[in-house]
Amino acid sequence: MKIRHPEHPSLVFLPSLTADHRLFDKQIEYFESRRNGFVWDAPGDGFRILADAIEKDLKCPALLICGESDKISSVKRNNAAWHKKARIHLHWIKDAGHNANTDQPKIVNKLIETFVKNLENKPV
Repeated sequence: MKIRHPEHPSLVFLPSLTADHRLFDKQIEYFESRRNGFVWDAPGDGFRILADAIEKDLKCPALLICGESDKISSVKRNNAAWHKKARIHLHWIKDAGHNANTDQPKIVNKLIETFVKNLENKPV
């Protein structure tokens, strides 16, 4: 993997067990000219990796994005609990389901861009 923009934070997109890296094509395409971004096809379930990290007090900036119309009740419940427990930013996307980033890529990309810009503006 080539780091194109070492002065900027890297974005890691983590698909869940049944997804593949193409799920994040709209995000990689949008950020490729201005951010370091990659999709980690982690062994196993990306959801479980994130859940375990949150349970162990995740110490890196994170953003949770969930579609308001997501039909998987555990996703909504888990995101809300993580938001409350770990104070991870959570955004609900209108007119989006389980794959909010493909249902509403412009909205999701803007949320990610704003999140990263806010991180860059925070004093170290």
